Amino acid sequence: MLGGDFVQVLQIANGYYDSKLYELLFSALSARGVENHVFVPLKQGQPPQVETDFFAVPCFTQLDRMLFFKKQRKMLRTMEKYIDMGQIEMVHAHTLFSGGYAAYRLNRTKGIPYIVAIRNTDLNVFFKYMVHLRHVGVEIMRHAERIIFLAPSYQRAVLEKYVPRKYVQQIRKRSIIIPNGISNLFFAAVPQPKHLKPGAVRLIYVGEVSTNKNLEQSIRAAELLRRKGLDVSLTVVGDILEEKYRGMMASHDFIRYFPRCPQEIIIDYLRESDIFVMPSHTETFGLVYAEAMSQGVPVIYTRGQGFDGQFPEGTVGYAVSDRDPEEQALAISSILKNYEAISRNCLRFACKFNWNRIAEQYTSVYKESEENRQ
Repeated sequence: MLGGDFVQVLQIANGYYDSKLYELLFSALSARGVENHVFVPLKQGQPPQVETDFFAVPCFTQLDRMLFFKKQRKMLRTMEKYIDMGQIEMVHAHTLFSGGYAAYRLNRTKGIPYIVAIRNTDLNVFFKYMVHLRHVGVEIMRHAERIIFLAPSYQRAVLEKYVPRKYVQQIRKRSIIIPNGISNLFFAAVPQPKHLKPGAVRLIYVGEVSTNKNLEQSIRAAELLRRKGLDVSLTVVGDILEEKYRGMMASHDFIRYFPRCPQEIIIDYLRESDIFVMPSHTETFGLVYAEAMSQGVPVIYTRGQGFDGQFPEGTVGYAVSDRDPEEQALAISSILKNYEAISRNCLRFACKFNWNRIAEQYTSVYKESEENRQ
């Protein structure tokens, strides 16, 4: 139990290998007295990794991915084979559908309480396209102790579009906003607020170069500003996933491209830049926005997607449409008019994304749930 013995939490982390965030979160939770039992469901053919309290195990085929309930049954059977559910006090599912349904079934059959997070795939794939499963998502949320949204924009979208009106207040009362965190490396040496160099505007984009990340809009916004006489450059850092972007970048002499690199080097690129730009079409949260903030770099992000709503407009940057380079150019100009104040805000508020602070929020949720059951 929190405050005494360790609390035993089953962490269902379907996307564990896709991001370092799970490892960082679980480490921070362990430091605060949480005993994590991590389950990572894999498809057949992927190498298993089974260690003390960590179970990455193949449990479904590629075909099962198209058969939601069959896949979930296989996950549950595998989970119960490796984990003693009698010792689990709380289940934390890190996705609503892919992990949340298993948590829901454990609650129905064994009475184990659970919390569940809503991520990009839940909103922009399951809820949006899998109409036959929408009622399942709502049912999972209705029986969860808490529903974790990474940003207010995701909470708003789910409640307004997909939750029947009769359940909106029930689910809203159980909802809480907890963002993702960033590596402690970004907090190791806190820089001073940034100052603009006269006549130059250095934009930066960090992330995979793909259609979803919408690099072309940032290029067009830079072109618009250059036509107005601003000396705008754009640094792009990341793996090119679609070859069309290689030629697109090469055709503009104001763009510098660098392949994906270690975080220590990314920090240097950020410190050399003035404004971070990434108007992605869809985004669960976008750790890169928080990473840029931690170095005093104001950010341009997408309206209605994961980072939107973390702060009032103009505090650390601006939300823009992912279909309007003119609006993005205007947002960049607005940042330039109040640059030093916005840079100071970025440094001031970046602590919101410190994993120790986030782990404290989660342990409070676990403890609150435990106390409510006593």
